[in-house]
Amino acid sequence: METLTIEDFKKHMNTASRMQAADKEGNTLTIYFNGRVELAIISEGARKRNIGYIKDNYLYVHREENHLHFKSNSLGFNYILLKHTSIFDYIMIDFRDVIYRVPKATILSHGNIMNFKNSQDGNSFELQIFLNLNFIKPFQVDPELKS
Repeated sequence: METLTIEDFKKHMNTASRMQAADKEGNTLTIYFNGRVELAIISEGARKRNIGYIKDNYLYVHREENHLHFKSNSLGFNYILLKHTSIFDYIMIDFRDVIYRVPKATILSHGNIMNFKNSQDGNSFELQIFLNLNFIKPFQVDPELKS
């Protein structure tokens, strides 16, 4: 799979409102030029799921308790989005009313890839990488700087 770069975005910004890629199962990952990132999984009826937004070198995501993988005490992220884009270098995670600024490289180097449903071949958008909360906690943003 090819890496999506800032140059790709700049080239297409004047001619399209989004960039979209589809895997062989027909799942789609869409990045809109306003920054919104959506995932549509065929096995879920192609319902569009907002998985975050991109702005100023950051992917912003919000996670609730139900996003926590209890067995591994970790949070999951879309592996294809992290691995095959160079649009952002940091993930801002809002979890339990705390903000974390985690380098994408940390997730890719310390995370564990888990296969779900149709992602056994590693090329499906359902493929997720999970990072243990112990790796995330040191990246907590100082609450004084949040505002």
